[in-house]
Formats: sequence, structure tokens, C-alpha cells
Amino acid sequence: MGYRIGVDTGGTFTDICIQDERTGDFRTAKVASTPDDPGVAVLEATHSMLDELHSQPDQITFFGHGTTVATNTLIQRDGAVTGVLTTAGFRDLLSLARQRRAHVYDLQVDKPEPLVRRALIAEVIERISVTGEVLCKPDDSQVRQSIDSLAGTVESIAVCLLHSYANHDHEQLLQELLDEIAPAVHVSLSHAVVREVREYERLATTVVNAYVAPRVSRYLDGLVTRLQEAAIRPEPYISHSNGGLISIPDACATPATTILSGPAAGVAGAIHAAASLGTGNFVTLDVGGTSADVCLVIDGKPTITLDRTVGGYPVKVPMLDVHSVGAGGGSIASVDAGGLLQVGPNSAGAQPGPAAYGRGGQLPTVTDAQLVLGRLSARLGGQLQMDELAAVNAVEEHVAKPLGCSVQEAALAINRVVVSNIAHAIRLVSVERGHDIRDFALMAFGGAGPLLGAEVAEELGITTLIAPAHSGVLCALGLLASDLRKEFSQSSIFPVAGNIGAHGVGIFKDLEREALDWLEQRRVEDDKRLLEWALDLRYIGQNHELNVPLDRSEIHGNQAVNLVERFYELHESRYGYHVRGEPLECVTLRVTVTGRVERPE
Repeated sequence: MGYRIGVDTGGTFTDICIQDERTGDFRTAKVASTPDDPGVAVLEATHSMLDELHSQPDQITFFGHGTTVATNTLIQRDGAVTGVLTTAGFRDLLSLARQRRAHVYDLQVDKPEPLVRRALIAEVIERISVTGEVLCKPDDSQVRQSIDSLAGTVESIAVCLLHSYANHDHEQLLQELLDEIAPAVHVSLSHAVVREVREYERLATTVVNAYVAPRVSRYLDGLVTRLQEAAIRPEPYISHSNGGLISIPDACATPATTILSGPAAGVAGAIHAAASLGTGNFVTLDVGGTSADVCLVIDGKPTITLDRTVGGYPVKVPMLDVHSVGAGGGSIASVDAGGLLQVGPNSAGAQPGPAAYGRGGQLPTVTDAQLVLGRLSARLGGQLQMDELAAVNAVEEHVAKPLGCSVQEAALAINRVVVSNIAHAIRLVSVERGHDIRDFALMAFGGAGPLLGAEVAEELGITTLIAPAHSGVLCALGLLASDLRKEFSQSSIFPVAGNIGAHGVGIFKDLEREALDWLEQRRVEDDKRLLEWALDLRYIGQNHELNVPLDRSEIHGNQAVNLVERFYELHESRYGYHVRGEPLECVTLRVTVTGRVERPE
């Protein structure tokens, strides 16, 4: 028996939650984040908590961590110089992307620049069919020539060959040649990152993985070294974007799965808190220093998305359906040239922070507005003393004067805008998904969640508001309530009617074998294992699928009729109609495996 620790790195603060396994007691703390080297704040928070408890590092039995390194690397576009090896004829796929635009009628909207320059994309003459049949084997000398064109120039390489989800032998061959020719280069293979159809999304996701991998690996390897030097023995676990935990090797191999690491831990903490109240349907509102993150939870389970965009780039890995908006406590308020008030997305961050923090910040933020309105005490607790005069001056100079109003009116206007922005984000994950948000509670947490929660609930017509204990550090607490979790998927297109057939059963068996091996390697006991099955289904001729869960008994025999009925219900909920009797087809099979942990009280 010892201490379980969860540390979550945010844009402004690094939060820590420690639980005494003997008594069940919690202690929490916040320290300023260190964006240039997030590990400094992680160790500072850990040491300060141990000192407060008069405890030693070797008493720590579990260490969970939520990190923003992958997210920040992608958004700030400061990742590794990355190259691509792809099937001949597909060199321009990254630039072509998809026709759809975020704003359909705005012809001036530009797509983000590809993460890889065209000059660093090399082609490989090979071809595998959609069924996995080898049509053209790679030529050794041509492949070596392609690798040589990239070696010495790039730090990381994404390998994505056509239809490698059906047969990855050619990608494996390229891995062996890369190990021989360019052993220092990090390699991401598409079949190891996302073993699914749609060549553009698969390539883009593999490129994102390769782009962030060197920085994430350096950070996590350095964190492990620091923890070992500090005599903290347990191997850290990292929060996965699907709301579970994965090991350091897993996170280094597929860092794209950690892009929502911090927000996912917050949702896990919210689900844990709601369970004690018997509340299953709610929307989370996690307002930190930089952003507000929202996610819909139905029957105690968060909604999952399998195809989302981060920083303008597709990331096709299972993630919680978290929508983020620049509406945090540090979001900067400004008046544009047209006289309109804007709040966010720019943030004052950890340094200099809001004007009221007295660290050199001059621009007004949401936190400054709350202090001006008297909704925050100048003495928040801990070591942070708020400077009320600095907050008043910032709001007056940059908002009140340009708008021609009083300081109080300016602060109220800032508050109204940020509440409206958050309410819009919640509608995106609820109303636009076919749900009536008035049927849900609002779970508000994060440093500023409960501060804004009542007005957000009022704007949306929500009548139940929950502010959990330890709400300011719920993401850190969520790390202590998260299970080990990983998804294994395989694309294969075939019709589904009365059953999924021997072909579908065979794929599920292979996925189950991989999932159980993963649990075995992590020494998860049999009674703590959970496997869940699902299919991505669509009407034949549709271009998008719905993820439909199924019971283990439906995998064998003629029981897929229940699966078809669930597809109709989901289609009706999402699109407002369904067409009974139209033939369906499977696109991707999925097995999600969970290793349960002992949850704190």
C-alpha cells in the first residue's frame, strides 16, 4: 500500500492528484506549467506533494500522466522533418486531400499546408489489391533508391502503401530496408497506426503520427529517466484519447493516440464522479486556462468518434468525441477593427498569464473579467495572490474604452461571449448529433468550469448542474479512475444480413487474439478483463458508416438481425430517417479491450 499519483499537464497549470491507498484520502495541487519542458512542472508537482505528505518517492505505486506534447506539436507545426514512402501514383494525395470545406460557401478558405513537402514524398512501385492479393512486388533496387532520396534529410518517415490494411507484407519489407539503410530514422507504418480503409485519411493519420513521434518519444523517454532518477519506480501510464490508459511503449509507437490525452482524462474523472450520483446522461464542461472541452456521455459511456480533425489534419484513431473551443480562463478578450468583441482563441497561457496574476500580462482575459465582476476572490488559495487593479486596468484599456462602456459592462460582455461560445460547442456534440440537450445534466469542472457552468446551463435549458469535488483537478483525478484500454480494428467490406459469415467470424477471432495478447503482456488478471465488439455498418452505396456495438453471441449464428435493428435506430437518431430492408455492408470490425483498475472512492 502506498500512493497513487495522477499528473495532468495543461496549457496554464499542471495539476496533481495523489491518493493514499491505505486511507483513501486525496490531496490535490496546481503548479504553473512549463511549456518549454513540461516534465519540469510534472516533477515539481510530484516533489511538492511528497514533501507535503512527508513521504518518500519509493512509496508511489502508480503514476498516470496526461500530456499535451502531441497536441501542441501538431497545432504549433513544430514537429519533425518528415518524409513519406507511398505507392507509385499517390505522391500528391496529401495535397489533394478531400473536396469538403469547413465553410462551404467561403471560397477563400484555404486548407492547411501539408505536414510533408512534396519533395520529401517518394514513390514505391508496388501494388496490393483490395482483397490483399499481391499484384506487383516491390523492386529492391527501386525501393532502396526511394529510401536514399529521403535518408539524411528527414528525422521521421511515414510508410503508407495502398490497401496495406488488407496485407501489410510490403510495408513490413520497407521497414526492414529502412532499418538497414536509415536506422536512426523514426518509422511509422500505416497498418500499425490505422488498419482501415480510405487512403487519404490513413496516410494523413500516419503522417501525423510520424510528425509528432520524435518529440513525444523524447519527452516520454526523458520523463521516465527523470522519474527513475527521483526513485519513482512504477512505469508511468499515459492517457489515451479514447479515455483509457496505455503504456509508454504504446504511446511512443502511436503518439497520434495521445492527441486528446488531457481532455480524455477529464471525461474519465467526470464519469467516475457521476457514477456516485447515479447520473448516466450528462455533458462534460472542462474549462481550463486555454480552452473549454465538452463531451456527451450517454448511459455512463462517452461518445466516441473514429474520424476527426485536429489542427486541420485528419486523425483516424478512436477518440472521445470532445469538442474544444478557445474559451478558457486565460482566453484573451479584444475588440477588432470593426468594433466587435472577441474572446479567444488566443490565450495568455502560463506565461505571462492573465493580467491579474501579476506576471507581466497586460491583456484582459476571462479570469480578469471574473475578478472585475467580483465572481473570483482576490485570494484564490495557495500561493497565488490576484491583482484586482491590474485586471480592472486591462479590461478598461482594451475592452471598455474601445466599446465606449463602463468596466463592469465590458466584463459582463466578455462573460456573455465566452458563455455563448461554450454553449455553441455543447450544441455541436449534442443537438447536431440528434440529442435533446435538455435531457442531460451539465458536469462542470476544470479551473473555470463551475464558475461559468450556471450561465451555460441556463442558456441551453439544462436544469441539472453538477460541480464535482476536486473539480479544479478532475483531469488528474481521472487518471486514477481510468482503465487500461486499446482498440484493435480491421477493415473488410462484405454484406451483412442474417449473420456476419465465416469471414467476419474469422476476423473477430484474430482481433480477439491480438487483444488478449495485449492484456497478457500487461499482466491484467482474467477477472479484470473486458472485451467489446462492434461493426462499422452502412447502407450499400453510402460513403459514411455508423459504429454499431454487438453482443458476443451475435458473432456466431443467425443473430445479426438484432444488429441490423440497432443500425436502423442509430441511423434514425443521426439522420432523422432509416430505410428498412435496404441491404447493409460491413466496412470495419473492431474489438476494444479493457483492463479494469481499482477505482478510488
